[in-house]
Amino acid sequence: MTVKELYEKVRYRLPKDVNLGERKFINFLEDTLLELEVLVEKKFLWLNTGAEKHPTTVSDEKIWCNDLFHIAIIENICYLATGDESKKSLFYKYVEEGKGRIRERQNDGRIRVMPKW
Repeated sequence: MTVKELYEKVRYRLPKDVNLGERKFINFLEDTLLELEVLVEKKFLWLNTGAEKHPTTVSDEKIWCNDLFHIAIIENICYLATGDESKKSLFYKYVEEGKGRIRERQNDGRIRVMPKW
């Protein structure tokens, strides 16, 4: 997904009375990516090594973040723009879902059952 596509999706989800300029969007995107780096291991967040470069303008530049976390990024930017706490809880929910899907891929779809003691 490109930065421009992400910007359009965020603007579509925001209420009409919220004005999100490009500079503000880039700042919110930077904050969101930094928060994701804390919540998710870098090797699972970024698609290739050296892709940790954060975008500086709304352009056709591709975001090299794992596709599983795009919806979480959108929800967190909406939270930062509106202050709606439900958006923040959705952000955490989508991050956990993305991490769960990564674990499923690592286990080749097998479910690991912990032994009962």
